[in-house]
Amino acid sequence: MSRSELPAPTTPKGFSADAPPPSYSESVNALPSADPIISRVRTLIDTHISPYRYNNPSINFVIVPSNVTTLIPAPTEPSSCKEVLSNGFPNETLLGFPPEDISIIIRLFGSEHRLEFWQRTSVLRELNEQLRRKLSFEGHRVVSGSLKAKANIPARIAGSKEVNWSSVERTPLSDGEARLSAEVTEVCLRLENELGLYETRSGKALIVKVEFGVREDDD
Repeated sequence: MSRSELPAPTTPKGFSADAPPPSYSESVNALPSADPIISRVRTLIDTHISPYRYNNPSINFVIVPSNVTTLIPAPTEPSSCKEVLSNGFPNETLLGFPPEDISIIIRLFGSEHRLEFWQRTSVLRELNEQLRRKLSFEGHRVVSGSLKAKANIPARIAGSKEVNWSSVERTPLSDGEARLSAEVTEVCLRLENELGLYETRSGKALIVKVEFGVREDDD
């Protein structure tokens, strides 16, 4: 077959040849999956992680599974059980994370988002892999090495445990590099009630932590 007889290249269904390259979410979501692990991980990333701009060297996503009731206020209406609660407890403070980090609490609802699902090794592996691909797609050099925090648990506070992540040592990253981890561990919230009294609550949550390298002149 001569070069002139070769068939013309085809454009994948759903994409225009003149359109700009698809985003990471468009690329992965163009591939349907019946696997509930892949589907739920994609939804978590697209809905709760991707919308945030990574404009800080370190960001923590504290994702509370639906059955960790100590960290989730009771919904006011039954219909809200499958919605993400936009506001948490009144006057809540997340304890034990470095103050220079951005820490975001995300609460999940629905039986598909129970702790038993998100703490499975296969789920954490898939979440790490999809986040790694997402960061690489966006131009970051994802370096190896764990950000897994060895949380220090001091004496009990108000009948609960306070987990301290602020003493974790960090290896500096170069400009353009990124590093991530995802694990289930215990976190702690301090709440202030209407009488001005403090209460400390703890429970397990999925922690997605992402760090980015910055230029020296950005410090």
